[in-house]
Amino acid sequence: MNKTVTEIEEIVAMSRGDVKAFNALYARYHKPVHANILKLIDNRELATEVLQDVFYRFGRIDLRYR
Repeated sequence: MNKTVTEIEEIVAMSRGDVKAFNALYARYHKPVHANILKLIDNRELATEVLQDVFYRFGRIDLRYR
């Protein structure tokens, strides 16, 4: 039986340093996130910079309890 990885599982995996999980989430969401940023900013170059910052910060989350 092939288990489908849920988004939550991908986020947890990404928070533990799984680059493959981050890449999967980026591939799934970068276009709609960029489109929404572009609606707010109306400047493609700046929207692309904001998108990079969003995913940079998203990729650095740490869900482990301290």
